[in-house]
Amino acid sequence: MFKIIFISASLHILCFPIWLHSSECEISAKKFHAPQFLTKISKEIQIPKNMPRFVNFGKNYRNDNISRAYRVAAYYHRDQVRKFDKTPYMHHPVRVAKILSELNVDADTIKAALLHDVLEDTGIGEAEIKNYFGEKILLLVKYVTANAEELARLGKQEYWNKKIKEMPLDALLIKLADRWDNTRDFSTHNISFIKKYLPQGQGLVESALLRDDLTAQHHHLITKIKNNLKRGQEILLRTSTI
Repeated sequence: MFKIIFISASLHILCFPIWLHSSECEISAKKFHAPQFLTKISKEIQIPKNMPRFVNFGKNYRNDNISRAYRVAAYYHRDQVRKFDKTPYMHHPVRVAKILSELNVDADTIKAALLHDVLEDTGIGEAEIKNYFGEKILLLVKYVTANAEELARLGKQEYWNKKIKEMPLDALLIKLADRWDNTRDFSTHNISFIKKYLPQGQGLVESALLRDDLTAQHHHLITKIKNNLKRGQEILLRTSTI
């Protein structure tokens, strides 16, 4: 699926593959140190040449701060690519935000979705996110970002069980949309990729379903993830019998 996106007032057009198939959640680029406290976002943060100037999430999300979140995320992810197919890493957060826009979430959730990997995978700090977007967006991004020390102390399963139990519902939507995108293309990846991310998807679904406050939006995303996991299991079963 391609979206037509206007780049500038000169009406140049770019076809950008919102649903480009590249679901790996690893990156091959090194982290880099970004400039501190850029206040003039439109002038000082430049969109990388491999990304469109603007992404349209629909008429309900024509918001300057969403455009700013896209610009900041694209800038900080600018040299990062997917490990398995070398596509620009920024395609992934765009797809996550697109999934959520189709569920009619609020604008803050879209902004946080675009930024959901910047703390973990780039040189941006918490202070910059708070300075750009405020405390709420920072907290949403932190909820979906792994804390390395806590992860090592508790172990992956216990850590995410605890975190998913405690995170706000809008943060959980971002985490589920992230996992849906990371599992929906199992058929295009090698077996080692499926073996790595299948149990992660299963763990997230099990932890989320322990909550009694999930909305229809959460259950929709969980169903999508479970369908992807089933396809991944079928692929593993077929390969094991060859």
